[in-house]
Amino acid sequence: MATTTSAAATSSFIGTRLPDLHSNSGRVQARFGFGAKKSPPKKSIRPSNDRPLWFPGAKAPEYLDGTLVGDYGFDPFGLGKPAEYLQFDLDSLDQNLAKNEAGQIIGTRTEVADVKSTPFQPYSEVFGLQRFRECELIHGRWAMLATLGALTVEWLTGVTWQDAGKVLVVGYIEFQRNAELDPEKRLYPGGKFFDPLGLAEDPEKKATLQLAEIKHARLAMVAFLGFAVQAAATGKGPLNNWATHLKNKHMGTQNIMWNYSKRIFTFGLIGITISDRYASVAAVRGSSMSPTFNPSSGTLLDDYVLVEKFCLEKYKFSHGDVVVFSSPQNHKERHIKRIIGLPGDWVGLRHSSDVIKIPQGHCWVEGDNPSSSMDSNSFGPVPLGLVQGRASHIVWPPQRLGAVERKVPEGRLSSS
Repeated sequence: MATTTSAAATSSFIGTRLPDLHSNSGRVQARFGFGAKKSPPKKSIRPSNDRPLWFPGAKAPEYLDGTLVGDYGFDPFGLGKPAEYLQFDLDSLDQNLAKNEAGQIIGTRTEVADVKSTPFQPYSEVFGLQRFRECELIHGRWAMLATLGALTVEWLTGVTWQDAGKVLVVGYIEFQRNAELDPEKRLYPGGKFFDPLGLAEDPEKKATLQLAEIKHARLAMVAFLGFAVQAAATGKGPLNNWATHLKNKHMGTQNIMWNYSKRIFTFGLIGITISDRYASVAAVRGSSMSPTFNPSSGTLLDDYVLVEKFCLEKYKFSHGDVVVFSSPQNHKERHIKRIIGLPGDWVGLRHSSDVIKIPQGHCWVEGDNPSSSMDSNSFGPVPLGLVQGRASHIVWPPQRLGAVERKVPEGRLSSS
């Protein structure tokens, strides 16, 4: 039984440890859980006001410091809050422990000196924030697959998802996955087959994809919850419910309002997806890009531009592109400037005879109106990871509709 106790004491799963007590009584005292005291909260690596929150004016908890992808400070019930580690004294579990003979129970009398202590695992790795993030990510991936699968199977075969019996398969897979003790290995699929196109090879691009994944995962979980409620209420699949609703011509004003709400919601989701992934519209403020943008002063005459994001794939930019990017000095601010230099270029400074070589992963940007432009001459080269898209067209006001011209100042750029 001494061997059994030693094995339990070194278990990395239950986090058992015998403290180094100087006693001759042979009393076994172990702590089950994942630590002896509350772990200090991690300090935020960036200001909490430097990121969007789930509700305007909301205050993010201290432990939600923005280090997790998709962290918007949402934890109204405090589920991710670091908790006191579970502690149990074996004597409290069996008052006759000191009287039991060796071999009668697990955790028999063992001298402390015979047991090697092992470090505690953080409580959060099993029950706290990390575990909830793991569950959110896995459930979200299942929900994305399930939403697509439910609609596709019902469309092709007429079989609804609740009748397909696939939940049992999912349950078996999840049972096998949770048998893995390594938190990293539990976040499957992973591996070389999960990203065959190499989309996440660039660390900055990987961070963008991780954020997109968690956003889509949350949306899919809400969608599949709707599928489940519909199935419980009607016994039909989502497409069948939709078809039944469209055939109902007797709902009067309620039906009209529902149709409008549905269209607004649908177009809103489409708009969010397009804005996040493909294109968006941005307002140009100020005169730093005049006369290309805002040739006339006045807020009502400000230009609005179409910002396409296909250029973010592999960061395909050209000299003279006008790009929207987050300020290197304050990521909450957005600027629109023209790319003068790309990685490896030598660029002559605007107000001196000095030249600067653009480092890899950066670009040199300037405004078309040097007298009122805060650009790379002030804050240096801009990381390409801060670029949010390329301004391709002016879409407002109507009389200024047209493509944005590429142009590069002469005599200031050299490749060697």
